[in-house]
Amino acid sequence: MKINYLEIKTKSIEILIPFALYWFFIGFMSLIPGVQSKDLTYYLFLPAGVKLFAVLIFRINGAVGIALAVFLRLMLTNPSQLWFGCLIISIVLTLALYVVVEGALQLFRVERNLSNL
Repeated sequence: MKINYLEIKTKSIEILIPFALYWFFIGFMSLIPGVQSKDLTYYLFLPAGVKLFAVLIFRINGAVGIALAVFLRLMLTNPSQLWFGCLIISIVLTLALYVVVEGALQLFRVERNLSNL
């Protein structure tokens, strides 16, 4: 059995890019004074766009990267919560987004490369 290191490297990069983008925009949103005091408000704005972008561009690998980022974010913002709860929340939120995006792409017959979007 031959291991394809290029494929592993590509998939790792496709997971790492959404993870890094999510954290970049979380950091950017935390610099806005009105948002700093509200822990949960910026889950809905820029990071939501990053989640959609990642799933559209990287498909399942983007969803995995976002799920890892959401899990880490939940663990850091609420350390008293059990890690298993954070894991379930991150998986369910990301899986729901992935299923909706994939379903919409199939429903509207958008090609894999998004050329007819």
